[in-house]
Amino acid sequence: MRLVFDNNIWISFAIGNHMKDIPAILLRPDIELFACRELIEEFERVCQYEKIKHHLKPERLVSTIELIHIKASIAEITNSLADFSDPKDNYLLDLCAEVAADFLVTGDKRLLLLNVYRTTKIITFNELRDLLGIKG
Repeated sequence: MRLVFDNNIWISFAIGNHMKDIPAILLRPDIELFACRELIEEFERVCQYEKIKHHLKPERLVSTIELIHIKASIAEITNSLADFSDPKDNYLLDLCAEVAADFLVTGDKRLLLLNVYRTTKIITFNELRDLLGIKG
């Protein structure tokens, strides 16, 4: 299963009270995680926002960054074709197309309304958990 996690998933995990299943999910041999330079740069930028910064636990932030770097295959977006209503999310859709992701996992309501982009299904983290048979 080829996955891309939106930054709202990573930020929620870095805050520390949510999505505690992520490390176990990423250890599964049937899971491939993908990221790109744009995703990592956005994550680093968002972590500096005052409204986010004071919620982040330093040790959890470090472990989140390590997890991304250890588990994600970094892809280069060679075709920027997405034309989404929120242009700042185009790179996510382009990344999904580039790596033929099965799922884009996000909490972004506008992305979720798309439901599918090319061959990538857009789902919530809870839907991913359900797909993987992980109990709440």
